[in-house]
Amino acid sequence: MPQDFIEQFIADTIQKAGYSDLPETFLQPYKDKLELLLVKRIGLEATVLLDEESLEEFADLITQPTTKPEEVFTFYKARIDNFPEKIIKTLIDFQKQYLNLAEQVIAK
Repeated sequence: MPQDFIEQFIADTIQKAGYSDLPETFLQPYKDKLELLLVKRIGLEATVLLDEESLEEFADLITQPTTKPEEVFTFYKARIDNFPEKIIKTLIDFQKQYLNLAEQVIAK
């Protein structure tokens, strides 16, 4: 999954939550943290779907210091049926949870 897609998704999510007017000195580190959370969530949910053989290959892949995130997503896509659809569900769930929490914070 391209990094610019994740960045745009997080920017859109923050805008939907009504947080896009926050000071840039706060907003950029906040976006970076949300991007990291989203990537970790995608990784966790995808890794659970791997079979035992693929898990061993995955372990080899991620222990290489030169492995890039795009390579990890390519790996998942090659080994998980309907991976793009599953990622879309993860993105939707992430955004819904974030917006629900944002709504609760704003309501207080």
